[in-house]
Amino acid sequence: FLMRHAKSDWSDSAQSDFDRPLNKRGLSDTPRMGALLSSDGGLTDFVLSSPANRARQTAELVIESGQPEVALGFDERLYLADSSTLSQIVRSADEGCEAGLVIAHNPGMEDWLADLSGCTLRFPTAALACVQLDIGRWADVVDGCGQLQWFVTPRLLKEFL
Repeated sequence: FLMRHAKSDWSDSAQSDFDRPLNKRGLSDTPRMGALLSSDGGLTDFVLSSPANRARQTAELVIESGQPEVALGFDERLYLADSSTLSQIVRSADEGCEAGLVIAHNPGMEDWLADLSGCTLRFPTAALACVQLDIGRWADVVDGCGQLQWFVTPRLLKEFL
């Protein structure tokens, strides 16, 4: 699963990009997206997030909204990572895990989705993509190895939940 962090708060112009928290909309969108992931008893084995405050808060809220047993990790390289870095990071995932959620930033997430699946989509904040990877192990993640299964935005999900 690929997820862009939720909407962040830009009200404090002195605050660094890395330290920006979620705003009110981000705090309300994220639990809905987390509920989608946990709707069938939990779809992920791990959550790997950028350590930037807005991404960290997104990851924590996703887990709190239904998957408290999921392992949460942070990787400095995910902060503003490009597509090739995102793939490189996922290649080192624990082989005992079947599915994971990566929470990071744009434009890297849009580019990564396009590189993995060939699908070019606008990736708004808190959007969630499910990509089926045609791989035998995480180390085999390469461009073109995925097929987009579904893509949901908070606005769309709000209409149903």
